[in-house]
Amino acid sequence: MEISKRLLYQMSWATLIGFSFVGMLINFIFYKKRPLDLFLSDTELYVELLLGTGFGIVAALVALIAVKNGLAKQLSSDLGDFFKKGSLGITDAVFFSFCAGVGEEILFRAGIQPFLGILVTSVFFVAIHGYLNVRHLNIFAYGLIMVGISIGLGYLFQEIGLISAIVAHTVFDIIMFSYLLKNGASL
Repeated sequence: MEISKRLLYQMSWATLIGFSFVGMLINFIFYKKRPLDLFLSDTELYVELLLGTGFGIVAALVALIAVKNGLAKQLSSDLGDFFKKGSLGITDAVFFSFCAGVGEEILFRAGIQPFLGILVTSVFFVAIHGYLNVRHLNIFAYGLIMVGISIGLGYLFQEIGLISAIVAHTVFDIIMFSYLLKNGASL
């Protein structure tokens, strides 16, 4: 299936709206939390933003080192080619990153993690992204790194707050997409 820029935008909107709705619905049904309650934390907002940004940067640097050392090289190269062919730019990358950061963290951290725990939710999250592919050991190794990063997001949510996890995820994706945009097939 050919993925177009239009389809990526539709998928991003679906992630932002659909995943967020399901995560909020789970919280409302099982925990009687209103949507706004998910974003409230005992941690000061500026601390959530700083910790989320810092974690996102460090996690992206770890992932980039792994990619530059050959882990998930073919996957990264294919994604880089796609970004270049799809004439995607940094604005697109920021939008996709924001939608994924918000939608996925609300669903997986606020909705699923309270039921499955941090480890199982993290493995599940990385597996559905295709990184735990045992037929390609370099992608699998990269997937294990991603499980570690996902566990970090789980702890950010649990100990700091949802906004921190959303910011970390968004920053991570922006850095990774920017790298793919810049380097494309030369990975």
